Amino acid sequence: MNDNSLPFDGLFRTDKRVIAEEGDTVRIVDGRVNVNDVALKDDDYVLAGFRSHDDWGPQVIPQGYYFVMGDHRNNSSGIRLPGPRAI
Repeated sequence: MNDNSLPFDGLFRTDKRVIAEEGDTVRIVDGRVNVNDVALKDDDYVLAGFRSHDDWGPQVIPQGYYFVMGDHRNNSSGIRLPGPRAI
């Protein structure tokens, strides 16, 4: 069984979407993500029951980093600990 919430080989497996890249400005208002002041159209893959209502940012993503988030935003470390990630 491949359940993303369970340990996988001693590590947690998490699948994330790249939301923004270096130089982009990310802001989250009531769980809605904006990149460079344009609302992300994520209703097709972030269901209402999984959308958080958090606010965050704005933050410019530094060089060499990406901003990633999971689809289960109210139950995902990607939104509980937002910020750029080196890839």
